[in-house]
Amino acid sequence: MIDLLTRLLKFKTFTRKYYVPPDITKAKDSKDYYSKYLADGEIYDNNEKLTDEILSYHPKTVLEFGAGVGKNLLLLKQKNPGLRILGIDISKLNVKTALVNCIKLGDENLLKSYKNLDIVFTCSVLDHIENIDEIIIIFKEISKVIILMETNSYDTNFYYKHDYESYGFKKVDYQYKSIRGDGAIYEMWKNEHG
Repeated sequence: MIDLLTRLLKFKTFTRKYYVPPDITKAKDSKDYYSKYLADGEIYDNNEKLTDEILSYHPKTVLEFGAGVGKNLLLLKQKNPGLRILGIDISKLNVKTALVNCIKLGDENLLKSYKNLDIVFTCSVLDHIENIDEIIIIFKEISKVIILMETNSYDTNFYYKHDYESYGFKKVDYQYKSIRGDGAIYEMWKNEHG
């Protein structure tokens, strides 16, 4: 396996040369926007915290919904080489430039094809979707544990607020501020149901 640093350097070179981001004013709940979006390949403290939390469950199989270019999955695989990692992302560009080769192109409809996962997780995905009811139901059907890293600090043209507690989630004592400088506070939520 190519090491993390090599993959990130290749990714950064590609994004600097070729990527033109879509119009962010069309970002809220737009599958068209996100189908053209290229996720950030940088590893931040929150990615380390998220992957450490996932690995604390000693899972055999994990799925990231909205995997982007797979930086969380790559971190997980580097920390636990025996772990089976899976990902789904709506962006062809993310799948094409992925840091790992386990990401499938798709949306919530593809989730239904998975079964018996130890953990399903997201990082800044559900906060861009207005109605998450069906997605949460599917998460619960296909996994034992759900871990979310989502902003819930305010409702703007870029984020939707969700009452994760009403879905049975408990807040973890961890949060971080968005790197975008928009004031969004991200929190970790867990649902252990299986």
